Amino acid sequence: MQPTKPIDIITLDSAQSVDEDVICGREEPVVIRGFNLGDCLTKWTPEYLRAKGSDKLVKVHRSPYKRLDFRRKNFAYETVTFSDLVKHCSEGSESKDYWYLRSLGEDPRGKDVSDLEKHFPDLFADICIPKVFDEELFFSSVFRITSPGLQLWTHYDTCHNILIQVRGRKRVVFYPPSEALNLYLDGDKSEVLDIDSPDLEAFPKFALATRYETFLDEGDIVFIPALWFHNITALDFSISVNVFWKNLPLDLYDKKDTYGNKDFIPAQLPFTTGQFLLPARVPDNSTCSGITSNLFKRQLRRISTCTRQLNLKGGHHCVLKCAMIMEGVLSKEGKIDQKLLDQFVDRFPDFLQQRVIQYIERCRVVAAGKLDHKEKSCKSYEPLSRCITDAVFNGFRTLDKAAGQLKNLPPTYEDFYLRRMIISLENRLSKISALAPRDNNVHNEQD
Repeated sequence: MQPTKPIDIITLDSAQSVDEDVICGREEPVVIRGFNLGDCLTKWTPEYLRAKGSDKLVKVHRSPYKRLDFRRKNFAYETVTFSDLVKHCSEGSESKDYWYLRSLGEDPRGKDVSDLEKHFPDLFADICIPKVFDEELFFSSVFRITSPGLQLWTHYDTCHNILIQVRGRKRVVFYPPSEALNLYLDGDKSEVLDIDSPDLEAFPKFALATRYETFLDEGDIVFIPALWFHNITALDFSISVNVFWKNLPLDLYDKKDTYGNKDFIPAQLPFTTGQFLLPARVPDNSTCSGITSNLFKRQLRRISTCTRQLNLKGGHHCVLKCAMIMEGVLSKEGKIDQKLLDQFVDRFPDFLQQRVIQYIERCRVVAAGKLDHKEKSCKSYEPLSRCITDAVFNGFRTLDKAAGQLKNLPPTYEDFYLRRMIISLENRLSKISALAPRDNNVHNEQD
């Protein structure tokens, strides 16, 4: 594991305030101490909050586990009274489970952003929020109440935000956007749940990730830049306020985003549903009979109704060989045209070319060989192989097109999403050789 680096701390004197220059000119997290947050530091006791919130209904995460896992959903959503939430988190209960409130908007369908001033006006009156952005850039303000010991999953947001720690202490661990390739991402979240004792057999690259760490005391504010991964643990009964704002031109943000974590519009192309999945329409192979027809139907059924992704063990040789023939790189006699290969690789963004070459080299090894299938099976397999080939290499071209769109983002954002695209590309190609149900009558190629 890499050594942990500290976060810079700015301590204000009584006459100082926090303005845009203190925060927004920075590209790294920073902790601010000494800002006058108002009466919330003294008023927001459990008794005061229970009196103010009373019977107001809120939706909480409830889990028997101290590490919440959004990917595997090891928690349930429950609606409770605000009073019961505060009582449970501050006093505990016999059930010994963990509760966590991340305030939402009033729309039960989740189409309304959280706004502390609108949804908790009495509490909003108690807190002074730093003026670190223009009002028209405001996105949301989130009220958070957490059981002691609860740890949230590692993720990033696409809005700048500040986390104001009002009660209790929190530990915050950061990973810069440049570490995306080492964090085993699934969307905007890391698959690594235990960041202190990770399973390095499953996640070996995680040990290479640079990490920063800080501890927030009551009254501290931490600036969390957009795209910085963060993992937060409540060390005590915790009350925090999170304020999000848009730091890039407004037309780059998804208007349907209610949490501040949807990818920017130029970055959504390669991650949109269908871009990295098999097309819905597969060439008609109904004229095949017997073994090959059943194989085709089974694969089609799995693709269409289960994962719609690539599930052919050994099929990557067939697919890559087919692709190189379609691109004119590989002749039917098994010879590779180096000039066409260079042109083929040059069509991809510079950042991706080395990865593409690696996959092509794998194909070169098997290019001269014949498919280890019965001739009849191979012929019926070809339409599906061509369909998969189209999907894979359309995925490559999608990346190429998306890389051009990313030019609309700042360089650090562009670099981050190129890394995200590599992750998606690798996941895409790994699906080709993923385990699939074997058919004893159809031989798979050996790696």
